[in-house]
Formats: sequence, C-alpha cells, structure tokens
Amino acid sequence: MKKLTFISLLTLSLFAISGLTYAQTVHMNEIFSRGTVSDPDWIEVYNPTSAAIDISGYKIYDNGGQAGTKPKKEFPAATSIPAYGYFVIVTDDTAASGFGISTSGEWVWLENATGTVIDSFLIPALAAGQTAARTPDGGALWKVVNTITRGKSNVVLTSLLLPQFIQGASTTNNNRTPYAFRVKIDNLAPNTTYRYINQVVTFADGATTSGAGNVIFVYSDSLVRTSGPTLANTGPFGLLTTDANGSHTGWYMTEPTGNARFTTGNYVSMRIRLNNGANGTVAVTWATTDSIKVIDYGTDAAETKGTGIYGASGAQPKDFIFLYDNVDGDGRPLAGAMVENDGITLSTVTSIAQFYRDSVDGKNGYWGTIIPNMLSNGVRRVERRLFADGTIHPVVGTDADGVWPSGANTVNPLSGLTAIRLSFDDAPIPVELTSFTASTIDNSVVLNWSTATETNNAGFEVERKIGNSEYSKIGYVEGKGTTTLESRYQFTDELSAVGNYTYRLKQVDFDGSYTYYNEIVVNIEGNLTPTQFSLGQNYPNPFNPTTKIDFTVPVQSNVVINVYDVNGSVVKTLVNEVKPVGSHQIQFDASQLSSGIYFYKMTAGSFVSSKKLILIK
Repeated sequence: MKKLTFISLLTLSLFAISGLTYAQTVHMNEIFSRGTVSDPDWIEVYNPTSAAIDISGYKIYDNGGQAGTKPKKEFPAATSIPAYGYFVIVTDDTAASGFGISTSGEWVWLENATGTVIDSFLIPALAAGQTAARTPDGGALWKVVNTITRGKSNVVLTSLLLPQFIQGASTTNNNRTPYAFRVKIDNLAPNTTYRYINQVVTFADGATTSGAGNVIFVYSDSLVRTSGPTLANTGPFGLLTTDANGSHTGWYMTEPTGNARFTTGNYVSMRIRLNNGANGTVAVTWATTDSIKVIDYGTDAAETKGTGIYGASGAQPKDFIFLYDNVDGDGRPLAGAMVENDGITLSTVTSIAQFYRDSVDGKNGYWGTIIPNMLSNGVRRVERRLFADGTIHPVVGTDADGVWPSGANTVNPLSGLTAIRLSFDDAPIPVELTSFTASTIDNSVVLNWSTATETNNAGFEVERKIGNSEYSKIGYVEGKGTTTLESRYQFTDELSAVGNYTYRLKQVDFDGSYTYYNEIVVNIEGNLTPTQFSLGQNYPNPFNPTTKIDFTVPVQSNVVINVYDVNGSVVKTLVNEVKPVGSHQIQFDASQLSSGIYFYKMTAGSFVSSKKLILIK
C-alpha cells in the first residue's frame, strides 16, 4: 500500500542522474507513482539492446524489499522483453511483495536473476499526470515529464503540420509527388546531434520497423534526396541537433515509391528513426506520427483518387505551402509542398508526376501537390510557412467557396494528372513586381525593378548574400504606397571583392507584413580590392568529402583558419600564414573525419568570424 516518505530537497535535486551506473542491460525507464485503485503504481522496464532479454526471476523492490521486511517483487516466469522493447510491472497490489511508490519520492532497485542489482533510482515527488522518465529511452538523464508514455517510447513526437493525404501507388509509381511535414520531437538528450532517417510505415509494421519511401533531407543550405538512406558512417542520413531541453523542431520530406505501403486506401504514418546521438550507426529510437491516407491520381469520384494542383507565388524558395479546406486554417492541412527552386532537379526523374516536372520543378516561387477528389469544400486557404521557423507568412490566400478568381475550381476535382493551376491573382500579393534585373558597372552592381500596381507598399528592403552565406539587409528603397501606375526603382551596391552575389527584395507593407521576391545572381570577376575582412560560408554545405571556403583580406595579415568539432577541439588547420590583400579560396578535404557538424573559425588581427559546416558521408 502507499506510504509517505520524506526526502530532503537536496536529495531530490539529484534525481536527474540517478544513483549508480550499470552495464548495458535492462533499465527502469518510466515510473508512475500517482496510482489509483483503477490505475495503480507501475514501473516500466526497457531493453536497450538489439536482442530479446529474458527477465524471468528478476526482482524489483522499494525500501521494504531492500531492508528485508517484505519479499521482493518478482517478474512473472517466462517474461521476455523484445529488442528495444518495454515491459510494465504493476507494483501497488495486494501481494505480499507489492509496494505503493511514495508520492513524495523514494528509492527503488532492480536486480537480475542472480540477485545482482542492475539499476536503481531515487524517484522524485510527482504531481498528478506526471511520471519520472529516462530521456531518451535508456539514457542517463531522468526528468519529470507531463506526457505519460506507459509501455512505449518516452521520446514524444508532436505533429505540427501533417497533411492528411499523400500520393502513392504500389508496385509501379511513376507519379510520385513529394510530401512535406513539420514535427517537434521531445525528450531526447539535450544539446546533442542525432543522425536520423524519416520513412513511411503502416499499422502492421512493428515498433522498430524502418519503413519505406525515398527521403529528402531538409537543410538550410541545400537538400539531399536519396533512395538509399543509412545511418552508417557512409550515409546519407539527416542530422538534427536538440536544444537545452532535449527538443528539436524541423521540416521533413518524403517521396512515395512503389512499395506496398503506398497502396491507395492505406493509412500510413511517418516514422523518424534516430541513432544514439554519439555517431552510432544503428537506430535506437523511433518516433511516429499520426496517420495519413494514401491516394493516387485519377478522374473517378472515389475516396482513393486525387487531382494534382500547383501554383505560382511570391514565396521564397524553400518556404512551404499548405492547403486547407477552410478559410481559417483549422485542423490538419489537406496537403503540403516545398516552394521551388529547392536545389534538387527532378525534371529528369521520370517517376515524378509529369505536371510537377513540367510546371513546378526548378521554377522560383512555384509549388505542387495532390488533393483528394472527394472534397466538397474545395481548397479554401493557401498558406505560406517560413522555412526558418515555420511561422505563417502574413499574406494568406483564401477563397470562400473553393472556386478561385482565375476560375480554378477545387471543389470535388476529377482531373487527375491534369493539374489545377492557381495563379498570383488567386492568392494575391501586396505588390505586383513586373521586372527585377541586375547589371554591373565597374565595382558596383545596379539593381532595377518595376511594379505594375502597389497596395499599401511602404518600401523594399534589399538583401544580399555572398556565395552560400546567409542573407543580410544592405539597403532600403521607399515605396509608392497605393497606386495603379507603373513604378520604377533602382539600388546600387558597391562591392569590394569578387565572387557570386545573390540579391532579393523584401517588400514591406505599412502594417509590417512583407513578401519576398525571387532571387537574382551576379558573378563578379576581376581584381577588386576588398575593403574589409570577411569569411564566406563553405560551399557546398552539407558536403562529402570536400568543400570550398572563401575569405577576403583588406591588408596583408597573418590569417589562421581552424576547423573544430562540436567539443571545441581543433581537427584541422586550413590556413596559418601571412596572406596578401585580396580574395582567397581554400579547399577543405574532410575524408579523414567522421560525419557530423563542425565549425570553422578565421582569425586575422582583431577580426574573428566562425561558421558551421556539415559533413555527410
């Protein structure tokens, strides 16, 4: 029965690291102490190995069992925990060995069949609806969590943007359409980089089944598409880094294949499998989303058939578009897609849907996906989500009846691969940009652009990036407010170094809302004299195994460029010498390093700059 035991605050503060460290075997993994008659106290045991473990004869107990004042609670005979599996034992029962875990906290012990203690833990005080859990499963860190995960992984996946429908066709699938989604993963180890792979499973798959589908790994610099993902050192695999709370929020993309899981009418889930966060080459954690229905292109009024849809937008490449059947964006979206140009060329991939290859792939601002034919409301909301943080762009396209101004009718569409096209007019943007050009004069780039109409246009921020670096604001040009007359604008950027320069316009309304317009790239060649130190972003990034790094030196200086691992240790010195005035480039060969995240830092006098690079093998 339950008892109350006082434990000092000092002792409780140590609960996160437990009392002892044991060899790789089964562990207590989650503990519930707020039991009731209908839901008594329990302790979950986890097998962190790749083989089943027989725990017959193992015992678990609290202070009474430790002191010998009552029997230790023994696991039932013939109890086996499968690889990476869980077993829950109820502790608060009427048996002589039963024990109710104190709501204010107490020690518990787990011993194997030979009587050797293999795990112990000082349970903290828990409130209603809380458990103490290892994060991740079998990890060294215990913490109080508010999501009870009895008999399953403590790693919690929350679907933030998970479209209801995905394209699919079993055996042969030559109409593949990329599927995009966004999730948050909690209860991993804090400040840790994990390798991951996201694929598709069905309810028939086991808890640790890998799944199927090609993967498109989403990075800020570039995307990586693969039909053969692997967590081995050779890769390719994705990389995600948790924050101080052990959480990560990010974008994921999957490309359907001809695997039987993609049979139309099936309900599938996205599964993200992760390594141990320490360059491990096998999955030890699995997190799975809610279900998604598989449909394929067709002209029938059937629950398993869908129609292609694509559109033109002023969205920034690699933002995301989500479609809803209501104007408020309530519930789950119907479909989701990345905004092109995303850097992956699909025009020659014959297994990708023809309309996507012809009308979407590689076209700045365009997007494409599939919607169900049985759609009585039609598409009533086209919503743009920013790549950086997933927030909604303030300019949202809506239509009250699903028949858009251009005549695009999305109500119960039956056109299959004859895709519906939404125009700029269907999802209006604040300013209609008619041209955006660049020219070079001596050491300057002159940008010219014009608009046909403007509505509440406060002005344009001019942004620039050099090579593969991040964008930064370099100027502002005031707009014309509201006008139906053609307007022309110009901005001059004086340069100090050769290289590839990319420009874009950020149009800002009087209310602060904004829209990005398409990029324009200028290649500057010659012998420009730099006016300041600079360190460029490596390119390509991610890379395997070589990448290039640009830097500029305005005065002859001793330059040091080192590469560091995530622990801050120098793994490679790229430059350590006096460099003359000018623009320089070096090549970094990382063939001797393991996949992962690294940093490189340039020091020249008082100038210090560092950037992140990602090596995927």
